[in-house]
Amino acid sequence: NTIDAIVAIAFHDHGGDAVSTKLPKQFSTKTAFLKRCCEELQSLSEFKPEILYLVEKAEELARTRHYVAHGVLTEFDPADASFVFLKIDTTADKRQHVIGHMRILGTELVKAGTDVKDLAKQGQSLTQRLLGETA
Repeated sequence: NTIDAIVAIAFHDHGGDAVSTKLPKQFSTKTAFLKRCCEELQSLSEFKPEILYLVEKAEELARTRHYVAHGVLTEFDPADASFVFLKIDTTADKRQHVIGHMRILGTELVKAGTDVKDLAKQGQSLTQRLLGETA
């Protein structure tokens, strides 16, 4: 996972352990960590625009990825070529479980898959450069 790799490299190789004493686990804390690292760690300054771009794109894809990865496909509507995914979610206050759903057009799902692939490719190049390797 691109975000996981960048988080690990920032934490272990670029002083991110001064930003947070623990590696973040949840997606939202990982992206917040990377944003803070970009602001606070000089060693990441040349990579800041690229890291923030990847974080932004990952955040845009997060809901779709979350439903596809953690939900279950429950319906296909041939009229508009849309898919419905369901998953157990929690309310905003994290005190109740609810069933969340996402309807997505097939074309949007394919585009999201292409975007994730492209993001992974860009992230791989970035992680190599963050480690001082030639991309």
